[in-house]
Amino acid sequence: MTRPIVMCSAEFLWGVGLGSAVKALSSMDCDGIFIPTDGAFFPSRLGKEDIYTITRAKNKRIIVGTPERDVNISSQNPYVSEASKRAVMEVASFSKMIESDILVVDPGSTYIDKYAAFIEIRRLIEKINQEGLKTCLKVGHLVNSEDDLRYFGDIDVAVELSGPWRSFKRIAVLMFQEEIDDRTLKELKDRNFTGYLVVRPKTFKYDYSGLKRFLPKLMYKIYSTWG
Repeated sequence: MTRPIVMCSAEFLWGVGLGSAVKALSSMDCDGIFIPTDGAFFPSRLGKEDIYTITRAKNKRIIVGTPERDVNISSQNPYVSEASKRAVMEVASFSKMIESDILVVDPGSTYIDKYAAFIEIRRLIEKINQEGLKTCLKVGHLVNSEDDLRYFGDIDVAVELSGPWRSFKRIAVLMFQEEIDDRTLKELKDRNFTGYLVVRPKTFKYDYSGLKRFLPKLMYKIYSTWG
């Protein structure tokens, strides 16, 4: 039986630079690397060496996530809206450059009617798709029901384990390290989940030794659960 594709977030190695984090994760026991783009990991803050290291990580699958903080694509303030869109498109260009498998688009927040916001978000996703990137929409605070997803057509989604993840067609499940247990893995198996299982830390900190111990145990659980 096909098992999920286990992705480990670079957030576990926060503080060493994205290139160094990707290099370290490339040698660890996981299938791929999730690259967030908040803070120091935003593309314009990366050095040439970081980019070079990431593009050479061909032995791992790569997922990139658009910024999760300080983004409001549908803001009534045109300066905020345009800045948010530019930030997302810069991450899209970065994702294309490093040939990532998927770009996870976070819809951000809104202070207007959310369905009006969905129009803006859908337009942005369509623009990204025109660049030849594979995208999925992150379900959570703003987009959080099957009715909401009607506004995005037949689109794959990335869902957080703590949210309404059982309801959706999904390509990725984002879960915190602390949420992983045998019961959850069994439920994912019973629901025939074979997509990307993205493991993230609740607290960003450098945890190389912890990861070296944790990832082999997680992979053993995955193999044991999926047979």
